[in-house]
Amino acid sequence: MAGWLLPFGSFVTPEAERNAARAVFLEVVAEVAPDVLTTLRESAGVEVWIKEWPHLDAQWVRTEAQRTLDWWRQEPPGPGRLRWRGLLTISRAPAGPPGRFVFECQGYDPGWSTRAAAETTIRADFERQLREHLDQEEARAAADGFKRLKSSRELRKHMDWLARYQVLEHSYGRISKDTHGGSPKSVKDDVRAMCALLELPARPSRRGPQPRRFPS
Repeated sequence: MAGWLLPFGSFVTPEAERNAARAVFLEVVAEVAPDVLTTLRESAGVEVWIKEWPHLDAQWVRTEAQRTLDWWRQEPPGPGRLRWRGLLTISRAPAGPPGRFVFECQGYDPGWSTRAAAETTIRADFERQLREHLDQEEARAAADGFKRLKSSRELRKHMDWLARYQVLEHSYGRISKDTHGGSPKSVKDDVRAMCALLELPARPSRRGPQPRRFPS
């Protein structure tokens, strides 16, 4: 997605977590519902466009839609799938300088042990100290308000469910069946959690026949 700068660390600030999720959500929306960007390009503006996609109506979506329109005016898109502009930069607010990792242990004495035995002992001591250092730094990051970022694959899965529900207007049951995503309840719980994370109002669930706006 052009212009997005995603964090590389395992832990990020809540703001960076939200922005990363928003970036992936918009990318997935462009894939599963290309009409969203097609209608944006053909619209008379964001205010008109958002009426066609009321379940995407959030200020941050409007902002990205306007940025995308401005980008297309400057650089008209060529043939192929349309993309969001995605100018949002995600930065990592440092939680203080990282602690130093200094490894110390009893050295090798050829007069008292074999090389193989010394190597085994030193490696085991190094791995133990390394684990302790990593655990300590992650605990420090969590204490400073950082959150562990989902893997790219896991995040895309959650955003795919959300796009199917919010944009394609699929039911929880259909999403569960089509994506082998667990029970309808687990899909519902995840969708609600992702809406809260993205600050995107969840569309009301409905009963009865599913809409036929998009092909199966």
